[in-house]
Amino acid sequence: KGKTNASGDLRFQRLPIGKYRVVETGLQPGYQTVEDAIVEVKESAETEVTFENYRIPVYVTINKTDMKGKPLAGAKFGLYTKENIPGAMPGSVALSANTLIAEFTSDDNGIVHIANMLLPYGEYVIKEISAPNGYLKTDETWTIDATDNAVNNNYSYQFTVVNNNYELTVEKLKMYALEQKKKG
Repeated sequence: KGKTNASGDLRFQRLPIGKYRVVETGLQPGYQTVEDAIVEVKESAETEVTFENYRIPVYVTINKTDMKGKPLAGAKFGLYTKENIPGAMPGSVALSANTLIAEFTSDDNGIVHIANMLLPYGEYVIKEISAPNGYLKTDETWTIDATDNAVNNNYSYQFTVVNNNYELTVEKLKMYALEQKKKG
């Protein structure tokens, strides 16, 4: 049993000849687990095993439409931290809450695809930054949870965002005072 150093290395010395199962335990949050490795220690030979951990990828699809289901191009969305994201050192903060991580714009089909985004362990929020011309921005938010290992080691989210268009009402006003003056 052992723990890796700051460089991620761990050495076992003077192990008896034989086969050993190397199991990764205590994985740092936000990374994918790796399969166990079987290692054979032979006489006077050094054996090396490498475990490579990858961040867990996040997939998001946003469908942007109006109230009638018409796709809306040009809507801007932001991905923000929902809470403080811990840093590598205990008690440190890598990203403060409500930090903008990335911006995305809906395409001609009203779609935003975010694929294989590697986020640090934590919770995130998607907010609409601006709506297309003629539409009102929604204040609704959508949470991305990158805190627990999901099925198949990925996170997939799909949201439909509907915007209301705004209406401008113009009423014809009569100017009674001017009409009376002309008559008199």
